[in-house]
Amino acid sequence: MIQPLGRTLLAGRAAALAVFDALIDMALRCDSSLEEIALRREAYDLIIAMCIDEVGANEENIEAMCCALTQASALDVFGYDEDSFWLEITLSDVFEADDFDPARAQTSIMGEKQEQAIADEPPPAWLTEIMQAVKEERGQLVFKDFIVDRQRFEVLVDLYSAFKGAAADIAAEFVFQPPNLPAKEHGSAYLAAEKLTLRKADMQPLLPLISQASSFSVSYCADNRVRLGVEVSNIYNRRA
Repeated sequence: MIQPLGRTLLAGRAAALAVFDALIDMALRCDSSLEEIALRREAYDLIIAMCIDEVGANEENIEAMCCALTQASALDVFGYDEDSFWLEITLSDVFEADDFDPARAQTSIMGEKQEQAIADEPPPAWLTEIMQAVKEERGQLVFKDFIVDRQRFEVLVDLYSAFKGAAADIAAEFVFQPPNLPAKEHGSAYLAAEKLTLRKADMQPLLPLISQASSFSVSYCADNRVRLGVEVSNIYNRRA
């Protein structure tokens, strides 16, 4: 994978493979439409680039993802077309100093857009009826039916502050969606911009907090912008 770009250092290669594996796992969990993966060398640094429609993590892989990303020196996200975006992660000190050939500075692993294997089908009528019944029941619940899970609430508060601070630092829009009982028991925080650029100093405060969230996602949103965000679930628990 990396070998055509030049000789690698052991630690740098391990970091690059960890990030690559984390990105593939995030794409698989979202059943993403992956258009292209490209590896690009800039002096000693490696850039792993993916053109994709969505990547994400949940409670099963979010800690591993954050651990891998701690080794990155930068993360860039920017729109490609109305359905997809480029996600680029830079890793420093991957290559040896004396082995750089500009003619071998990039390799593309995948170049054709994947088609959905199975067309989306409407849910069966019985499932729609059950979901509607549950929705109506939840709409009848009132605030007194719930208690606060303090630990989850504090995670959301910390992520609110961290994302709001990051938005100011990188000139991105900060979007917060608080829990809205009784219909919604989770809260979300997002960064949105035409291009999101997070350097190591921006990522280091965020990653330990993101690892405690219920989910993480990077996606394309309207008006040529991209969005990076987290969700914290189970902030409120229904009383027994």
